Amino acid sequence: KAKVEVVLRNGGEGAYKQEVYGEKIVVVREFNKEGTSNYKIKSESGTICSNQKSELTNILEQMGIMVECPVCVLTQATSKRFLISKDAKAERLFEFFYKGTGLEMLEDKYKSMTISREEAEADLDKKKQSLPDLKKDLRKWKKFLDSSKRISDYKNELIWANVIEMEKKVQEREEAHREMEDEFNMHKSDLEGCKKSFAEKSSELDEYNKQKSELVSEMENNRKKLEELNSEHEVLISSQRKSRGTLQRLKNEKTKLEEDITGLEKCINEEMRRDQRNLEEENKKRQNTIQNLKNELTCLDEKYTTLNETINTTMSEQSNFGKVIENLRVEVNQHRYELQSIENNLNATKNAIKSKVNAFGEHTEKVLLEIRKMQQNFRKLPVGPIGMYLEVKDPKWATAVEFAISGGLLNSFCVDNHQDSQLLRNILRKYYQKPPAIIVSQYESQMFDVQHGRVQSDFPSVLDMLIIKNHLVANCLIDQALIEKKVLVEDEMAGASLMSNPPKNCHSAYFLNCDQICFNPSRLYSYGKRTSRSRLSAIRAEDVKYIL
Repeated sequence: KAKVEVVLRNGGEGAYKQEVYGEKIVVVREFNKEGTSNYKIKSESGTICSNQKSELTNILEQMGIMVECPVCVLTQATSKRFLISKDAKAERLFEFFYKGTGLEMLEDKYKSMTISREEAEADLDKKKQSLPDLKKDLRKWKKFLDSSKRISDYKNELIWANVIEMEKKVQEREEAHREMEDEFNMHKSDLEGCKKSFAEKSSELDEYNKQKSELVSEMENNRKKLEELNSEHEVLISSQRKSRGTLQRLKNEKTKLEEDITGLEKCINEEMRRDQRNLEEENKKRQNTIQNLKNELTCLDEKYTTLNETINTTMSEQSNFGKVIENLRVEVNQHRYELQSIENNLNATKNAIKSKVNAFGEHTEKVLLEIRKMQQNFRKLPVGPIGMYLEVKDPKWATAVEFAISGGLLNSFCVDNHQDSQLLRNILRKYYQKPPAIIVSQYESQMFDVQHGRVQSDFPSVLDMLIIKNHLVANCLIDQALIEKKVLVEDEMAGASLMSNPPKNCHSAYFLNCDQICFNPSRLYSYGKRTSRSRLSAIRAEDVKYIL
């Protein structure tokens, strides 16, 4: 195997495809032992651009290189020897001249050009014959182009018609959006009214709880009175039985006395017939005896009347006792229902003592266990209930702080996105008929900076009074409850004075009894006395006694 490599300079006006080959063209020809050979034409960078001999021929023609020209091979001395040698016959000399002057190459080009001319003439005849058809096609395509333009115009008209229609729809939707905004504002005002009503109902509920405790004590007193009345009733019944026995005995004695009187009268009559002499004396004695018996009978009649009146009085008192007993029975049933409610609250408090999380929903512990089981399904784990992460620095403010935050918000959960919200809502619906609220807000890496937005006052804000164990909960309360803008004032006069000229960024003020003063316009919401028990306070064993 042999290889011949020739490097050609590719520059100047006669350069060949300089953008492909560059400043140099490398021609490599390899010869095999079988007698075959192949070409490789490379660029200046060494990239193989072609392996066709026709490409090499084009390069040689472009550069004017005659490879088979003997003049290029023979030296001057060799040429002289060839011309004077015996082999320099006319045919050999013509062939030398023919090749050396390039006539062979010109003849080849002439033949090639003649063939090309004949092919071009034949091709021209064909194209002349097809010219009418091409003109027809041209007219056809012109019509087609005109149709395309018309179609384009129609499309534009259709697009503008659609635009006009869409603008109408957009206007309709904007009108619908404005109507929905008006409806939303109306519902928002209704919501504010509901919140006020809820606060009023909450205060009424606390008042009812207080009345309930009073009714429990009153129920105990009425129970004791009922027992005393029952004992008196038993005594009166036994006394009535005795009076009836005495009355019956007096009736029997009266009947017996009447029989004795009748018998005595008969005896008197018989004695009068027997002994007229002692009639007057005996008659006096009998009359005296009769008078005594009549007096005794009169006394017995008076006793009978008195006993009868006593019996009637006893019967009326017994009827009144029946009404009293019926009223007491109704009160006992009512107190029994209230006692059952107290026992339910007591059980809830006992459960809350065992697990504080249950103070923010009776099934909170189960919900948290379910969240832990499904934590792989959440993008970011929910945080809640919010009340679990709160602690009041001063216990006396626990109820007011809870009221300022809103009790429903303490039971709610925070999630990062709507997908987690849907998953958490499905969990809550397993345990609650009316599930706690879910607040969707993208989690931040740190707590909000409220230095410029918080209330500027010497009194503490709700945020100052809280120890918040999770910055996400703090951000939620800042966003939802404005805890950095609500102040806590112990003295009501000081609070009224403060809100008459409220400090910067102040939203409202709260007192120990949960009364609230709002600004712009200034107004006071009074909720009366509230219970001292708050879910934000630490639950103690003596709280059970407090409920009882």
